[in-house]
Amino acid sequence: MQNSLMENSDLNAAAHRSIRILLVEDVEHDRIAFRRAFRNSSMNVEITERKTGIDALTALKEGHKFFDIVVSDYKMPGINGMEFYQEILRRKYNLPLVLMTGYGTENLAIKAFKSGVDDYLVKDTAQGYLKLLPVLISEVLDRHSEKSACRKAETELEKHRKHLEEMVSARTRELQELNEKLKREISERKYAQEQLNIHRDSLKELVKERTGELKKTNRTLRLEIKERRKTLEELDKRYEFEKLVARISSSFVNVPPEKLEETVTSSLKSILRFTGDDRAYIFLFSQEATFIVKTYEYSARKEAGYGSLNGAKNADYLWITNKLKALEIVHVPNLKGLPPEAGNERTLWNSMGIVSMLVIPILHSGVLAGCMGLNVESAKRTGKTWRDEDISLLKIAGELVLNTVKYKHSELLIMKAHQQLRSIIDTIPGAVNVIDLEHNIIDVNLNMLKYFGVKNRNDVIGRKCYTAYKCSQTPCSLCPLANVLKTGEPSSRMTTMEEEEMLGGKTFKIYMSPVKDENGEIWAVVECMVDVSDLRRVQKALKKAKDAADNTTRMKTEFLARITHELKTPMNAIMGFAGILLDSDLTEEQRKSLSIIKSCSVNMLALINDLLDISRIEAGRVRFLPARVSLGKSMEELVSSMKPHADFKKLDLSLDISPDIPDKLILDPLRLNQILVNLTGNAIKFTEKGDVRVRVRPLAPETFSEMSSGSKADLSLSTSEITTLHFSVRDTGIGIPVSMQSSLFDAASQIRRPNSNFPEGSGLGLVICKQLVNLMCGEIWFRSDKGKGSTFNFTLPLLHDRKPSAKKPELHVLLAGNEPVSQYMLQSALALYGHLSHTVGSPQEITRFIGTGTYDMLIIEINSQKIDWIEAIRKIRTKMLEAGKSVPLIALMPFIPTAEKNFIDAGATACLFKPFTLKAFDEVLKKFSAQA
Repeated sequence: MQNSLMENSDLNAAAHRSIRILLVEDVEHDRIAFRRAFRNSSMNVEITERKTGIDALTALKEGHKFFDIVVSDYKMPGINGMEFYQEILRRKYNLPLVLMTGYGTENLAIKAFKSGVDDYLVKDTAQGYLKLLPVLISEVLDRHSEKSACRKAETELEKHRKHLEEMVSARTRELQELNEKLKREISERKYAQEQLNIHRDSLKELVKERTGELKKTNRTLRLEIKERRKTLEELDKRYEFEKLVARISSSFVNVPPEKLEETVTSSLKSILRFTGDDRAYIFLFSQEATFIVKTYEYSARKEAGYGSLNGAKNADYLWITNKLKALEIVHVPNLKGLPPEAGNERTLWNSMGIVSMLVIPILHSGVLAGCMGLNVESAKRTGKTWRDEDISLLKIAGELVLNTVKYKHSELLIMKAHQQLRSIIDTIPGAVNVIDLEHNIIDVNLNMLKYFGVKNRNDVIGRKCYTAYKCSQTPCSLCPLANVLKTGEPSSRMTTMEEEEMLGGKTFKIYMSPVKDENGEIWAVVECMVDVSDLRRVQKALKKAKDAADNTTRMKTEFLARITHELKTPMNAIMGFAGILLDSDLTEEQRKSLSIIKSCSVNMLALINDLLDISRIEAGRVRFLPARVSLGKSMEELVSSMKPHADFKKLDLSLDISPDIPDKLILDPLRLNQILVNLTGNAIKFTEKGDVRVRVRPLAPETFSEMSSGSKADLSLSTSEITTLHFSVRDTGIGIPVSMQSSLFDAASQIRRPNSNFPEGSGLGLVICKQLVNLMCGEIWFRSDKGKGSTFNFTLPLLHDRKPSAKKPELHVLLAGNEPVSQYMLQSALALYGHLSHTVGSPQEITRFIGTGTYDMLIIEINSQKIDWIEAIRKIRTKMLEAGKSVPLIALMPFIPTAEKNFIDAGATACLFKPFTLKAFDEVLKKFSAQA
């Protein structure tokens, strides 16, 4: 409809303006003739020309509403006029269409009109088609306008028809719904009338029934009133009982132990007043309820009762005992009703004049702990039956009294145990201090107060240990408490110089042990200080003697070094000239003499080397140089070098190395070769026939720290990073006598070969082997049978070599520490990543090395609490600045939360806490290698 309005508006507008015609004609003179046809007419037109249908479609696409009519020739290049008009109609351009053609046929005209053309014109000049053209255009526009108006009217009519149909349909539905509603209302009114009649009849019957019910209810109310009065009486009694329980409970609050029996008796007296009976009593049973431990009782008649039963066995009164153990209430309204099996009970109760009795079992923590009883003993009374309600109330009172008594007895035992524990702690010779997880003091003994000059325990209990004893507001920088809490293991240490000044110059050994709850969680730490001042004085004397001995050892080592150097020069000359002379023409006697000279020279040189090695080990100056080594190749070279000695004695020397061993490992090849040469040489020396076999096997995986034999390096490695190798050297020689096996690794221990009057060698070879193996975190042992041979074994944990992902810069690391085993492991880790290392000992050696050595990083292992490492690091950093050096300084230390900041402030670049992984160690090296 909207499109029709727009079309009409366009046509009306065309009547007052020029008619815009789109002419599609490819022939030029036809286009000129078309324009000339409108010059002489009264029509005002605007003609837009296009030569082809494609161009005309483009013009229409850009603005078809601009044109009022389209006139096209039939024959055109590309598409003809019919196809052109069909495309216009397909695109729904609502424009009048006129088709012109140079020849006309009836079929063409019919086809044109069927395809939607508004008019058809033959370009016949003889017929004067140019004069007819304006008239035709005008008629086509008029017809198009009429068609648009007709379409509009049809649209409006169709709209009104649909609207009328919808209105009729809606009204019809409304009338139908109204009709149904009226039918329902008529039906409902009929039903309501019927129900009303029924209800009227029912109401008459209901009134009659209700009248009878009211009469019955009246009678019931009278009975309820009577019951309510009875209930009120019960409530009053219950209220009085609750007040009684409250009084009993309050009487036990803060009651001293000496007043307990008096309070219990008073409570029983109150219960008797409430019940109106003659005697109330409580029996406390032993565990398993085998006998009566204690009796509490009160008699209104002031007569003796159950006091004589204290300590009596419950088995003597089996009937009541079994009932109580079965948690049954013993209710005897009349003693005459006792069964025959209650003979002992009948005799006892008759002697006491009991008429009726009630005994209630009482539990404590779910176990039978005793009983509470009430007796009627008056001869004037025939008996009494206790109501269930009264029994329930009495059970509550009995449980209250008995459990309170039990609690008070437990409280007495706890107080006694606490006093005993206090006496034990106070009599301990050392000073005892108990500290919680927040460093708060929980308890101390008298010696602790004495040593720190504190008069009263309350002056320190509840305070921080560092505040109470050191007047500090922050924890100690190297406090071992944090390490005990972290590891859960006991520790011990000696007091520092600062602590000894506070303790009057005394020296103490401090032991710290964690205290754990039932779940294994630490809740406190016990600190015990033992005065070792006298021991320290002896140790100082021993240390002085040891220092003197060490000084002597150093002098001996230096002396041996000089002597061996002086000896090696002539020995080399002797060996050299002996070898030269042996190659010349000699008599048999001369050759034999020179061979003896050369052999003795070789033995003398071995002795000199052994003496030098053992002196270095004793002085702690042995140094390791771990490197990447192909173990297989190294072992083959070793066996090859020993082969001539075995061949000379016609022995079979073989190597058996497992294929499961990684090819590249981190080890010191010189020291490993030294151990194996010594063991293999001994095997060849003491074997006259048979074979010598060198074997290498990997052991089952285990962590590096477990294989370090107590090392303090705390370098924790996974099984994928290490391999523990088992080396063995087996021979079929003379074996070792049992008498010598225990001292075989002692210095100067020697074995005599067969057919030899004297033992050979220095006796130091095995000692050196044992020391070297231990320093490399391994173990060495042997098995031997005299006459059958010996097998020497040792293990070494070795790091895997790993292929670096990229070439890393080689660092020169200064490694400081006084633990050779620890230094060996750290050197191995550094060698693994391609770094060189040099080891030094004390802080003084570090400062001496700073001015002369060349290094990129300093790693210090903190492992001695007698050294103030914070001050030492501060001095080392100062010395570095004076020397113009600034390299990373890494501190390896136990985990102490408060200490890291102190070490960083003193000059450390970073702290790495023990135990640390190989990955963590490598990350520190990478992180700070850029600063090196």
